[in-house]
Amino acid sequence: MLPPYVRGDVPPHTVRVSRRARRIRLTVTPRDGLVVVLPRESDRRRIPALLSEHAAWIERALMRTEERRAHLAAAALAPLPTSIELPAVGRVYDVEYWPVAAGASARVTERAGGLSVNVPVGDDEAAKAALRRWLSRAAKAHLVPMLEMVSDREGLPFTHATVRAQRSRWGSCSRAGAISLNRSLLFLAPEMARCVMVHELVHTVRHDHSPEFWRLLRERVPDVDRLRRELRQGWRRVPVWAEEG
Repeated sequence: MLPPYVRGDVPPHTVRVSRRARRIRLTVTPRDGLVVVLPRESDRRRIPALLSEHAAWIERALMRTEERRAHLAAAALAPLPTSIELPAVGRVYDVEYWPVAAGASARVTERAGGLSVNVPVGDDEAAKAALRRWLSRAAKAHLVPMLEMVSDREGLPFTHATVRAQRSRWGSCSRAGAISLNRSLLFLAPEMARCVMVHELVHTVRHDHSPEFWRLLRERVPDVDRLRRELRQGWRRVPVWAEEG
């Protein structure tokens, strides 16, 4: 049976205006549901027709996010980690928690082979937030040099690199050749992280997904089709404490 909005209703959605958007774009994420991304000064009256046109895709995308939504809902109940593994860079950390006075800020300190988390007693959310801040620092320290190494090896230079807590992408590349990497790449296997990096680096010469783009990518990553299938389920490898919000 077709969803009700195929028959003319508008599905629940959020509208987001983006300075960088060049056209109207639809995204579906577990946290935000359906989001309509608009360039500035777009005509919002086009939205209902656009949603109707893409109703079948929206339905499939929403169904794919259901399992991920349940995964995120478990985050609040997840225990604090006692060990953290970052397969992409071959690191494993034992985690110890040390109580501090109520009202003090939670913080994470790296030590040989492990992490020390100073956190007010019983404040698991503060501990998780501190671990996420550490994760961002670790991602910047490890993923950017890894990207530079892959860039040199492939002969594909980029202009700038950042690490973010992206919600729906493993990485992105701007038209100016600036690459953004998802910090959760640290939880993937090395070949999966490298595949993402090469994908974004190829965008520095082909900013599209044309046949020529895929040819250039397959020259550098022959098993890209298998890796792309694994990346679609890569979120399963990200521990729930590492998820924002």
